[in-house]
Amino acid sequence: MNRPAITAVIAVMIALIGAMGLWNTHQVKDTMCAQLETAKQAALSGDASQAEKTAQQIQAFWEKQESKLFLYIRHNELDEIEKNIAELKYLAELGDTAEFCSKVSQAKALVEHIWECELPLIKNIL
Repeated sequence: MNRPAITAVIAVMIALIGAMGLWNTHQVKDTMCAQLETAKQAALSGDASQAEKTAQQIQAFWEKQESKLFLYIRHNELDEIEKNIAELKYLAELGDTAEFCSKVSQAKALVEHIWECELPLIKNIL
């Protein structure tokens, strides 16, 4: 093969890997936001056991996805999300609805922030 062909193949591979990362991040964001909203609604309706169960599901889902996200997202942001999610179960157990909803909102904002930071926008490149 000649150099332009090799360069083109490498460029296509980089674009595909980037697109896969964006797709994965989008899927995680959508799933996490939906689950977090479900947990928040359960807590606000006074169903602490459902909120706790949903918080456990969120944590299990996050633990599966985190190892993939570590490959291309800054670790400090992922650690902050993990910290908020880890607290949810115990806040639901204790019935602290206000703090639970606060942590849910923080986790949701962080997940959405990660998605926005991964988009190929001028503000993210500069």
